[in-house]
Amino acid sequence: MKLATILSFALLALSHSAVACDGQKDTSAKPESTEQTLDRTVFNRLSPESFAIDSAAKKAYGCRYIFADTFGGLQRAKPTAGGLPPAPVGPDGSPKVGKVVVAYIVTLEGLASDPVVVESTDPELSEVALAAMKEWRFEPARFNGRPVASLAAQEFPFGPSSH
Repeated sequence: MKLATILSFALLALSHSAVACDGQKDTSAKPESTEQTLDRTVFNRLSPESFAIDSAAKKAYGCRYIFADTFGGLQRAKPTAGGLPPAPVGPDGSPKVGKVVVAYIVTLEGLASDPVVVESTDPELSEVALAAMKEWRFEPARFNGRPVASLAAQEFPFGPSSH
């Protein structure tokens, strides 16, 4: 798929009447420019393994983004900095145990942007995960060789082995 195809997706979105997230026609909405549509377009490679988290992430993001789901042609973003945080220590001195799953957008600049917790066993662990993500950097995803924003998700397992 070439840039022309990407632009045609954006133009297709613009050519339809404005629709609210719930599917009802929104007569007060001003149509987006092509640039605004492209700025909100996020690529996502579909796979059977990622279906559940993709669905949860898209639901959490609502209408903030236009997701361009693909089965091929998308090279995933590559991490260049950052890592998983250690488990925080509980009152008894032992590492807290739990799991957090965060969806996020990898921007064209390689940042982990707009993180959304889609699953968590503990709010404190969610805060630790979100804080660690501020240090993350990526080489952006590429669609047919061109850098694009992409949907990503990370599971943060916390426990004795993560301390």
